[in-house]
Amino acid sequence: SERRTAPFRSRSSAQELEKLLNINTSLYSATLSSVSGGSFVSFKFNQYFKKDSQFVDIINDNKNLLINGKDLDGIPLPLNEPWGLVSHEKGFMQKVVFKKELFPEEYIYKTLTFYDDSYVVDVEIDMVEISNSVYRNSEFAWGGGLSSTEESVEDDIYYFNSYALQGGELENLKVGSGDSEEATLNGITDWAAIRTKYFAVAIIPEDKKLISSVTLSGNGDTTETYGMSFVFDPIEKQSFKLYMGPLEYDRVRSLGVSLESIMDFGWSFIRPISKGVLFALKKMHGVIPNYGFVLIVFAFIIKILVYPLTKKSYQSMSAMQAVAPEVNALKEKYKSNPTKLNQATMELYKKKGVNPLGGCLPMLLQMPLLFALFQV
Repeated sequence: SERRTAPFRSRSSAQELEKLLNINTSLYSATLSSVSGGSFVSFKFNQYFKKDSQFVDIINDNKNLLINGKDLDGIPLPLNEPWGLVSHEKGFMQKVVFKKELFPEEYIYKTLTFYDDSYVVDVEIDMVEISNSVYRNSEFAWGGGLSSTEESVEDDIYYFNSYALQGGELENLKVGSGDSEEATLNGITDWAAIRTKYFAVAIIPEDKKLISSVTLSGNGDTTETYGMSFVFDPIEKQSFKLYMGPLEYDRVRSLGVSLESIMDFGWSFIRPISKGVLFALKKMHGVIPNYGFVLIVFAFIIKILVYPLTKKSYQSMSAMQAVAPEVNALKEKYKSNPTKLNQATMELYKKKGVNPLGGCLPMLLQMPLLFALFQV
């Protein structure tokens, strides 16, 4: 389909109309605009629904997959306008190619490749033809943030965040309400990502050595809108993997770039327990295809596993209650001598075989599991 957009000033004599393409796979249905040489108007997941039973759509607006650059006079290139559609190959693998003439007989190309069984989209940017006519620092950016997918927007925004991985170190930018912030990180970048509570978009350079810097941005004026942009040299073709999908641990981990680090499994000593809980829940779901019943069964299993600790705690509390009258008598007898009171009380506990920590220690040992359950 086509729709008219506002006229723009271009070095090319051809005036393009915006074209909308439908990309349908087994996992999602997307509407792709020719603006910016391919930007998403919608990206709806076939397996995930909102409270109103509508498909989850993570696109906030179509300020995504932007290419920015300047000519040698420092004038911004008119790249965020409709481009020409070169081809749209359909099938299990769909390839869409756009081009834009910026100088006489000099074109820029953007190619997007979609796969039927994957949330990964391959993006190739070819600015080689115009590389001698533009500044060496061009930019590939996602600027529109992500839409909230939860009934409670406040609950969703709590998890909104932006990340970048450089040299094995995870950097993040989180803004507060009404704040606006930007952070530029120079050097080799593995990837950048933005997330909501259950979904994420990540841009992963194929050759991270060709990226000179990455910028994370956040704006908290209304909700929280995050963006990310990579600076690259247009003298070579640039390829990126774009992950647009749910924060499913196994799926995200299979990308092999440590993107799963944006998923919060708690403090370092709790993370192994959290991952064990996640593994158990997923295995049980393979047998019981309903997470409601899975959680009920899981609760019974946990009850059985912690029963020895719970029993020990109850026994200890009962023993403490049994000696309470004698402890109170000691308090009355030695109320003016705290040191003697402590000695007499400990001797009483030893004589009766009572551990004063026996009631709380077993409960304390269960806390890591409870924290892990909360995180998962």
